[in-house]
Amino acid sequence: MREIRLYGSEGGGAARSPYPYHGELQKLGFVISERTVARYLQRVGRRGDSRKAWLTFLRNHREVIAAFDFFTIPTVTFQVLYCFFVIEHGRRKILHFNVTRHPTAALREAFSEAAS
Repeated sequence: MREIRLYGSEGGGAARSPYPYHGELQKLGFVISERTVARYLQRVGRRGDSRKAWLTFLRNHREVIAAFDFFTIPTVTFQVLYCFFVIEHGRRKILHFNVTRHPTAALREAFSEAAS
């Protein structure tokens, strides 16, 4: 199956016929039917490389993507501070940062400032 995957990845996304791959596998000494090769090529073609697709998506949309995180910071006096952090991916610019002892206040302030 590794050989079919290898040959299938060389197809470049064009409509794949199992005949050339089946012939090459027979030359290598594999006993396999054309139908098996065709089925496997269909599965390999659908899968693709998800990492490449994700990187392409991020490159194409990085100017409009923002990420946020909500995390806690323990203090020296054993209290807990809550942080809310928003960053724009395109320029890696911090859009909002807030620290509070009461997390509902931080969220309310962050979203009210973003809406205005």
